[in-house]
Amino acid sequence: LLRVCEDAEKESSSVGLVVVDLDHLRKFNEEEGHECGDEVLRLVASVLRDSVPDGGLAARYGGEEFTIIVPDSTQETITEIAENARNKIENLNVSCKSGEARRVTASFGCALYPEADRSATGALKAADGALYEAKRTGRNRVAFASAEMAKPSTKSREVWEAALANVPPAHSSEAYAAAGRCRLSSAS
Repeated sequence: LLRVCEDAEKESSSVGLVVVDLDHLRKFNEEEGHECGDEVLRLVASVLRDSVPDGGLAARYGGEEFTIIVPDSTQETITEIAENARNKIENLNVSCKSGEARRVTASFGCALYPEADRSATGALKAADGALYEAKRTGRNRVAFASAEMAKPSTKSREVWEAALANVPPAHSSEAYAAAGRCRLSSAS
């Protein structure tokens, strides 16, 4: 993320950031089992990977959260990507041990670097704030960050910076795959 934001700064462009969280996955796991929950994570990862344009990145951020990074974005572009992915996830039908088709939904928080914040961590925090707004206002929706959402507490900023420090510095899909967290999308 830091390198993508540095590149955007040099090119005077924006980076679209999206934080995605599956709605009620814990309840799903309790009712259907963790094996089925893991399958849901794989299906959602596939939808997100297929939704990201070439040059973008979809990554599992931990637990039931994912992050999407799209260089050279606009608010309209990143919102459209998020809304299309949200719609595809909503239309997934997962059948597990109960035998009944279950609906999966996700909430999306979007922001642009440097518009939301002049730091990569602040812009990511703004996207996270938008995610919580999407959840607070009903879940299964896309929300876009306001400038206030980029103002983390000192503790929050330390957590984000520590998390970003663990991302591999290389831009290659092999480096991301080796880290086990990220994969660059490619045209099929």
